Amino acid sequence: GASLELLDVTSAEVRVAEGRSAEEHADLAWAIHSNSILSSSGIGDEAGERVRLHLRDVVATEFGDSGATISYVSLAVRRRPREANAASEEGAVAPASEAVATA
Repeated sequence: GASLELLDVTSAEVRVAEGRSAEEHADLAWAIHSNSILSSSGIGDEAGERVRLHLRDVVATEFGDSGATISYVSLAVRRRPREANAASEEGAVAPASEAVATA
């Protein structure tokens, strides 16, 4: 069966970079997303810098200094204890733990 139990799901629309300049907004977006963009695309540092600068232009054009509304989802999960048979084979029972993941 599933090893995680879903305890709670929260979602909301939130404002980001409100009251910040378009440049600060773009820098925030780059800080959040650059790892994923760079690692999944395989582009080098020089091309990555061009993407970052282009992102600044896009944010300035699309949002200006007004910030943006984004969707936010938070999941609270708990790991279920291992079944007695599987745990006895390993010599111990893992304690249940709780974690919060944000996407």
